[in-house]
Amino acid sequence: MRSPPEVDAAVMSALASDHPDYGPIRPPALAIYSDYRHADQVPPGASAELRAKADAYSMAVVVPWEALEKARFRLEIPCGRTIELTHAGHYAFLERPREIAASIESFLASDSPCTWTR
Repeated sequence: MRSPPEVDAAVMSALASDHPDYGPIRPPALAIYSDYRHADQVPPGASAELRAKADAYSMAVVVPWEALEKARFRLEIPCGRTIELTHAGHYAFLERPREIAASIESFLASDSPCTWTR
């Protein structure tokens, strides 16, 4: 983690206060979320202590914020579906492109996207 804690706090504060207006979305919509229980943007050579601090921050701040956003998405979009990729990080689309593409294709091809499950 190269950013000072106050910078990270400011970024999360801005994210937490920015709630997209899902109201106008009427067609079926799919949101793909990564699992942030473990911080994934820690430098490879980071100490165990730094990794533990990053994971603790992720669990205390990022995970609860993301849970609220997922719930808002599901509640505010009449035909909104979400999936969560476990053990995936910020760049999940690069880490697991086939899985993400298959989920999107399955959702788009569904005869009943409002009841679609992966």
